[in-house]
Amino acid sequence: MVSCFFLTQVDKLSNAPRISVVPDTEKLALDEPITREEIYHSIKTWKPLKAPGYDGMCLDFLKKTRELTKEDLLQIINEMYSGMCISDQQKYGIIVCIPKHPAASHIEDYRPLTFLDTDFNLLTRIIANRLLPWMPDLLMNGQYCGLMGNTVLEAITTIRDAIPYAEVTRSSLCVLMIDFQRVFGNLSHEYLFEVLYRYGFSERFRKRIWNIYNNSTSSVKINGYPFRSRTPYVRDVL
Repeated sequence: MVSCFFLTQVDKLSNAPRISVVPDTEKLALDEPITREEIYHSIKTWKPLKAPGYDGMCLDFLKKTRELTKEDLLQIINEMYSGMCISDQQKYGIIVCIPKHPAASHIEDYRPLTFLDTDFNLLTRIIANRLLPWMPDLLMNGQYCGLMGNTVLEAITTIRDAIPYAEVTRSSLCVLMIDFQRVFGNLSHEYLFEVLYRYGFSERFRKRIWNIYNNSTSSVKINGYPFRSRTPYVRDVL
């Protein structure tokens, strides 16, 4: 995401690199209804022993009742995606604070995890799987998040090699360190949709993503019960 922001700022320069846009054929593919095979692949590759969301439906239920529920599930997922019929309850998440170590006593000692409904989770996984093969063509080679095969260790290696290279060749070099500790909780949704627009995603697809975020809320679970007040997702990434 940082590289995307950088490119949008320097795009006015004549010699600046241009953002790759989504080809028309891929736009059409994104607008196609979700298939039974996509649902099965997402369920099959889902990590096991995942806790259920507010609906109480776990992944094992979908696996064991696949033949019985496949037609109903296909209709539900396509109504959520193509018909954009996602209820506010389906977008509701429960935040549970998991202690990082036995002696947890401060808020920094807890890791907040948000449990979402299984059908909502399944839809977002299918969308991510649709986008994944195109990421190498859309993102820069220096992007280490969202690209298959790239890890943060490669970023560290690149910096380690770049500094001595600049020293030997007497080249100009700028190393910028950014703290991403809370980046997913401080990302403006307006910026997110601006990035999708700049990459050339269709208006229909952007509306579907907007529908996923619109009216999404969460509550913190305290003493075994969700807090009454629901907090909207304003600057968070689901």
